[in-house]
Amino acid sequence: MANNAAPARELSVVILIGAFIKFFIFGDPPSAEVAAGKRALARQNRSGSSSLALQKIDSKRSASHVLRTPPRLTTATILDKTYYNVNSHQPESLDWFNVLIAQAIAQFRNDAHHDDAILTSLTSILNGPQKPGFLSSITVSEISLGEDFPILSNCRVHPVNDDSSDHEGPRLQARMDVDLSDFITLGIETKIILNYPKPLTAVLPIALAVSVVRFS
Repeated sequence: MANNAAPARELSVVILIGAFIKFFIFGDPPSAEVAAGKRALARQNRSGSSSLALQKIDSKRSASHVLRTPPRLTTATILDKTYYNVNSHQPESLDWFNVLIAQAIAQFRNDAHHDDAILTSLTSILNGPQKPGFLSSITVSEISLGEDFPILSNCRVHPVNDDSSDHEGPRLQARMDVDLSDFITLGIETKIILNYPKPLTAVLPIALAVSVVRFS
């Protein structure tokens, strides 16, 4: 049995070697059409890669040319372009701005009387995480948003020299006078809970109202 197996293995090796020599060494070369197709495909791949690279370069160049870099502006340039002289410009009354602010406040007051948005917001803020643990739930008992409007006047722009100023010049700051004579009230109710020496030792109900009569 062993003597018969050895010639079989040798015959298999000879057949494999012969097949390798026939197909890989003495095999027929590819036809002209096949070779030409391979060369055309290679040229197409190279041209596609080159065109893609050129498109990327062109897009970068076009973006850099479209977005122009503006000249560096300084505080003096801004004041010059807006015709504002901080040394000689008279303070402004802001009458037009007062009218716009009054319209916005009037609309806010009108909306507050038609829904509970402001009441819900205040209740949520007062009972937020910052509420002390010795207070029970806080309830808003009274809200008065007033009837008058703030008056802004004597507005002027001044340069401010501080640590944040750089070589572009000092920062500009607007200052104005604010005067409000009105009656604005917020009333709340809650309970103080005493937990010493044991929990719920005492419960003290309290009511508090804060009013602003004049602000300036």
